[in-house]
Amino acid sequence: MMRFVAILAVLLASSPAYAQSVLVHLDEAKILKFNQPASSIIVGNPAVADITVQDDQSALLFGKAPGSTNILVLDASGQQVQNIRVQVAAPSTGLLVLQRGLLTASYTCAGRCSPTPQIGDDPQGFQSATQQIQTRLQSAVSAAEAGASTDGGDF
Repeated sequence: MMRFVAILAVLLASSPAYAQSVLVHLDEAKILKFNQPASSIIVGNPAVADITVQDDQSALLFGKAPGSTNILVLDASGQQVQNIRVQVAAPSTGLLVLQRGLLTASYTCAGRCSPTPQIGDDPQGFQSATQQIQTRLQSAVSAAEAGASTDGGDF
């Protein structure tokens, strides 16, 4: 019996204690507030979520891919002050998913439906939509840079 209690104590001590659980949608941001000043912040899986530190008691959380991870917040002495469980999910509103057999295609519908590549979509459609989005973004950046060079670039 004593051995069982010792094993249980080790398991409980090594399992993460989540003081907070946060849901953020894919490609969206949310403000995180910390219980006390943070010196170090560690994202368990930066492929799922990432953060940008605002100050020692807050950060912006970004949902990058569906899944779950955690964020450890450490104080100046390296002690854990917070362990935040993060769930990243696809948005549940405004997204239309068409399925043909095993192939899916995702669209955002706000008046007019537009392709919105999502993880799990048909690879060919995903790549085509992603390339169009990147081309449009590059055109916008080029236009902005051209405008900045002709007007002196001062704001």
